Amino acid sequence: MDFPKIINPYNNNISKNDLRFYLFSSHLYILCIVIHVALLMLFFFIEIYLMAIFNIFSCVIFTLNLILNKKGFLNLAYHFAIIEITLHAALATLCLGWESNFSFYSVAICSVIMFSTFLKLHIKIIEVALTSSLYLFVFGYILNNSTLYDANDLAVQIIGFINIIVIISLLTSIFYKFYLETYILNKKLKSAAETDSLTGVYNRSFFNEYVEIEIKRLLNELNYNTQAKQQVNLGIAIIDIDNFKKINDTYGHLTGDNVIVQVVEIIRKSVFSRDLICRYGGEEFVILFNRTSNDGAINTAERIRKEIEKHKFIFNDTVKNGKITISIGFASFDEIKSDSIESLLNLADTRLYKAKSSGKNLLIYN
Repeated sequence: MDFPKIINPYNNNISKNDLRFYLFSSHLYILCIVIHVALLMLFFFIEIYLMAIFNIFSCVIFTLNLILNKKGFLNLAYHFAIIEITLHAALATLCLGWESNFSFYSVAICSVIMFSTFLKLHIKIIEVALTSSLYLFVFGYILNNSTLYDANDLAVQIIGFINIIVIISLLTSIFYKFYLETYILNKKLKSAAETDSLTGVYNRSFFNEYVEIEIKRLLNELNYNTQAKQQVNLGIAIIDIDNFKKINDTYGHLTGDNVIVQVVEIIRKSVFSRDLICRYGGEEFVILFNRTSNDGAINTAERIRKEIEKHKFIFNDTVKNGKITISIGFASFDEIKSDSIESLLNLADTRLYKAKSSGKNLLIYN
């Protein structure tokens, strides 16, 4: 069998969201086939033919799982794997006893079931309950009867040792994968909570929180650092796209979104990496100039205004030389010397309103 073709990641049956699970489970099934082939030879060697025959069945099941995975039946293959491992471990325990440590696969299986993010809770409870019930039956049987085979003690101990190593490795892989998935999810949630989905710049909530921290830091420097009194350097520019409603009404909201993205790209190229860009409203943006002189921030804001004024905006397939302008209100921290973010934003907003009412396409900073 050509395994690379079986687990080809470019599979039209697999959605993008399922790709990682598809690859992980497919490689796991291949590993299971290799393990069961080794067990098949081992059980033939120690003459436990019932388990040898069951391992042939196991190899067939995991080969079938690879085929099901390729066809997109990930959940069905997953349940087959759980059933096979549970039955296999229970039968091996009946054959060899508890010293073989096959019973510990029940712990691994229950962990796999409970950490499965795509299974509903009631399905998890049912599967864990069935697994536990099976092992209670095995425990009761061995308690009142001898094992099905009287195997060599040394062979059983070696098998038990190997099983412990395999189970620890399996549980470690499961917990690591769960940690990795949780870490990635938390990162996505944090990013979604802090950034604007259209432009990728920070959103209003994060910006307000960040500026408040920066203002407190500057006030602390002013109180305890005499040099800082000569070097206060935090400024805010509020930018608004002129006549943006007309763009939306004339060309549609998709064009409006496209214009916003193009404006953000121009702003990105004009500021330093230490400066913070935020989408504050629909067509309104705020730049926090961090550790930049007032003159430097004002010059940068004016350069942004000029760049946008001369830029050829793509509105649609036919209008590729569209023109827009922006109005900007700028305020600096040394004008307020207050821990209130509202005071700084209100001052910049007042100047933005003045720029708008004075004919637009202007920067007002005093």
